[in-house]
Amino acid sequence: MTNLILRYIHRDEGNWKDRFEACIQNPAGYTAEQAEQMIRECLIDGEFFYPEKVGMSFSVATDWHELDCVEADQEGTTPPTLTLETLLDKLKESNKVYLQPIKVHKIPTGISIRLAVSWLEFLRGMRYEIESALDVPNEIAGLLRKRRNEHIEKMIGRGM
Repeated sequence: MTNLILRYIHRDEGNWKDRFEACIQNPAGYTAEQAEQMIRECLIDGEFFYPEKVGMSFSVATDWHELDCVEADQEGTTPPTLTLETLLDKLKESNKVYLQPIKVHKIPTGISIRLAVSWLEFLRGMRYEIESALDVPNEIAGLLRKRRNEHIEKMIGRGM
């Protein structure tokens, strides 16, 4: 049984890169290529994930990291942090929970899920800032959230 090294990257707004790696235990004996394909099937757009949600090191919490590659651990000196099966389960669960608010079938074909999620994160952050600045009462804030969500659903449904 050969362990696997999962290499991943965090890119900031200036395209500076922080590189990370995690040793993954591979009890089923998959090749690095097979394991990478299985992992990519669980990632957002086949390359993005939140390492803090699966118990791996991260650069910025709540920020996406990008899978670089999966390689066989030739040296065998790094202790494994997760099994491959546990990693796959955690990736599936963390991405499913995170993407629930978006109706993926309504995102226009030219828009990646990452772009749609980033846009919604921005809108949610702006709403929070506006509500905080105005000190909006709870019932009004709830009404604003409901109308905003309806508007976003309409825009995504129209392909804007």
